[in-house]
Order: sequence, then structure tokens, then C-alpha cells
Amino acid sequence: MKNIKKNIIKRLVETNPLQASQIVNLLSPTIGIETLTKDSASSKKVHSKFGGYPELPINFNWPKKDGNKLTFLCQINLEELRIFQNFSTLPKIGMLYFFILTEGLDRYPEQANEFCVVHLQNLHNINTNCYQTDVRVFDETALKFFKYYTLPDYHSFLIRDGNEEIGSVIEDFKEEIYEMINLESDNYNQILGFPQSVQENVAYSWAFEKLGFKSHDLNTVEKDLIKKMESKYVNLLQIDFANSGTNFSEYGGDGVAYFGMHCEDLENGKFENCFLTIQST
Repeated sequence: MKNIKKNIIKRLVETNPLQASQIVNLLSPTIGIETLTKDSASSKKVHSKFGGYPELPINFNWPKKDGNKLTFLCQINLEELRIFQNFSTLPKIGMLYFFILTEGLDRYPEQANEFCVVHLQNLHNINTNCYQTDVRVFDETALKFFKYYTLPDYHSFLIRDGNEEIGSVIEDFKEEIYEMINLESDNYNQILGFPQSVQENVAYSWAFEKLGFKSHDLNTVEKDLIKKMESKYVNLLQIDFANSGTNFSEYGGDGVAYFGMHCEDLENGKFENCFLTIQST
């Protein structure tokens, strides 16, 4: 949608004139994800998609946990995101691959080696028939990307410290944004922008894990450390299992998967330092 920010600001001034300037400063450009049917998908081989089989080099070392292969979740062809390069902090070339462990757990994967994010820059020697007979395969759907804007959730560090009133206004106005771009309010598929949490603040969880805290009974100094860390995290990818266009819900129900990275790790290409949080209602 052209001029979406201009339209959002206009609606903000109309509906919330007293808080409009404060909310505008919180808008974060975001890459939305639209799922496509096979009939409308691109005919090119190496494209962004949820599910199916990944397109990988022949000698790719498939990620495992205790001998169990992780399940391929998604691949993002970064060439398709070039139109967003004026605000995107992602690498400009190559492919991002996302894997999670779906077998042998009675909970969502969250620990080391239970998920994996891989960035490959060179796509010239890709095998488009990378079939695996001993791993779970989700239904495939191609992806299309669009620009919109997100706002922090109610529990974000930007809102929770004495700004409860503005938080309530933001939560209501999110529905206005969804309506403007014809996006379902419970569709959480996106890249970058603010994580749209369905429970507690996602960025808080990433920072908590990064700092290695074991208890949520934190003192003031520890809380301040988390607050500073939250602001440094990038929402690398957010997948809504129930609204993915594929059959992810057979595994994850109504859960939403959030892959987050510290901005310095992203800048240095250290995707092994990615964190995964999965929340469900």
C-alpha cells in the first residue's frame, strides 16, 4: 500500500489527536508476509516459502539434536526483500533457513540445538530436490512481502513504565492499522518491526535468556539490564502457526514462533546466537 505511513498518521490525528504525536514516534516499519497458493506463486525455483523441502547445497549438513533431524520450517530469499533495504537490517543477499525440532518433545523447542537459523550467501549450487525421507515435512506455500508498520505491545519496555494509558490507546489503534492494510488482527506473520506478543513481552524473554537469569524475581539493577537489552533485539522472523497458509497448526496449534537476534549478532552474521520463543493462547 502506497503512502501507508501518511494514511496511518492521518487516522491517528483523527481518532487520537492528543496522543498522535507520541504514537507516531513509536511506529516501526515492518515486512508483512502474505501466503500464496501454488497457482499464484512465482515459477522460479529458489523462492521464499513456508514448509515443503528446503532448497540447499548438496553438501549441506542438516541440523540435528541428539541424532534427530530438525524439521524445515521456512526459507527467506533475501533478494525478495531488497525493496525494503532502506530500513531492513537483514543481509542483502542469500537465503535464510529456519529449522525447529518437532519430534521427541512434550513442549515447544527453545533450548540450544532445538532450533537453527542458517544464512547461506551463495545460491548458485542449490539443489532444488533436497528431499529427506526421515524428517517431518509441512505443506508448502510460497510467500509475498509487503510493507506496513507495527507498534509495541502493552508489555513493551517503551510502554510498561508509567505509560499504561498510551498502551491502551495503542492496543486499540492496532486494529485500525490492520483494517487499513486488510490484515486479520490475529495474523502474526512478519519480519522485523515490533513482535506482536500473544502472552508476555517477547523481547523481554529474549533479553532474559541472553543475560542468563534463572529467576524472574529480579532486582532494580537486573530489570534495568533487561530493559536496555530489549531495545537491542531484532524481530528476525515471526510465524503464526494457525495463520501460515500451511499445516503448521498440526504441530504448533495456535502458537506463534518468534526468532530474535541481538542487533550486534545480526550485524556480524552470528545466526547461531538467535533465540526462539513460542507463545500460544
